[in-house]
Amino acid sequence: MQRAYQQQWKRELSADAFEKAVRRLGYSHEQVKGIAEQAQKQTVCKDISEYRQYRAYSERSETRITVEQRQKQLARMRRLWEIMSCTNPEEWDEEVILAKLKTIYPLVQDDRGRMKFEHPSSVKALLSPLNTIFPGILTKGWYSDYTRKAGELKDYFSFDEYAAFRASLCDTQTMSREGWLALFDAQVNMGCREGTKMHTGIMSLLWENINYETRRCSIRDKGGRGDSARLWKNIPLDLFPFLNGWNELLEWHRQQFGYVPTNENHATGRVFPFAYTQYSNCFHDTRRRCSGRIAEDIETMRPHILRRTHSQWLVKLYVPLEQICGQFPDGFFGVGWDNPAILLKYYITLEGEQREKAEQLAAERMVKLGLVAPVSPLNAAPFLLNT
Repeated sequence: MQRAYQQQWKRELSADAFEKAVRRLGYSHEQVKGIAEQAQKQTVCKDISEYRQYRAYSERSETRITVEQRQKQLARMRRLWEIMSCTNPEEWDEEVILAKLKTIYPLVQDDRGRMKFEHPSSVKALLSPLNTIFPGILTKGWYSDYTRKAGELKDYFSFDEYAAFRASLCDTQTMSREGWLALFDAQVNMGCREGTKMHTGIMSLLWENINYETRRCSIRDKGGRGDSARLWKNIPLDLFPFLNGWNELLEWHRQQFGYVPTNENHATGRVFPFAYTQYSNCFHDTRRRCSGRIAEDIETMRPHILRRTHSQWLVKLYVPLEQICGQFPDGFFGVGWDNPAILLKYYITLEGEQREKAEQLAAERMVKLGLVAPVSPLNAAPFLLNT
């Protein structure tokens, strides 16, 4: 009887043949049900797609995620299923899963003596679909003991490293070298995110939102968690004059449209009209052509490092923390942070007295709900801006 159920579960026995086998053996309904449950638990499926939760997730039409995101989740689930020796996901245990993963992603000791996965982001991404497709297997916050704490990755490009990155840019099918120079220089000057959607980040910059006399612009950047995108104004496009980013932007306009733009005569539409995938591919291809640590495929080498570079350079140039944060919607020093605590936790590395003063300022500003009087950047750091 058990063999008959296993054969039907694996689709090796037709429904008619299975019904005849059940009637011939003379089992009661309760006995058939009990044997069926036991047989299904002992069955090793030929493919993970035979499991109910997996099928329901893959066939779900109305979800909060896109089809592409769902396909990525399913691909990770199939990979994890292979790592777990094609066993039943409903019987997996958190300890067994982590023990298996340690053989593939070995633990390494960090500078604080803690044992972490060598590639923590890869492990977290691999296990991300588990609680969605097979809930209850992993406990909440399982990765806290094996991955880096939030705020530990405050990596940024030094001046020399970014110069080497710029020198490695070249023409692509998407855009010329002049276009890529204008993009990356503008992002470092503005401190904005890359934006995975067209309505936020550097890829949402419009020609009509640029003031060609003041060399500033308006740009949308995502708000807080759950908030809609916010329009920042007075964002500098030449905050670091040594980058020559403003001239690169004008050259990109001239190359596309045949003339140098002014407030009276300029093009309209997106400045960088392409998708995030093309942007990401260019970033990684360029850094791999560099030498040293930039070329290594480490966790910090992601496009968001340019936003950290913006904030760290301002600190090195002695811009006060309060002014780096700015005041929404005016961004005298780029797309800022309303809360200095976020800036300290995720973007800036400070030690000693600097850290204490910054934390005190962050606490004071939090008490004031982030409302401070804007300070003119020309009085605070005139060497930064072209006046």
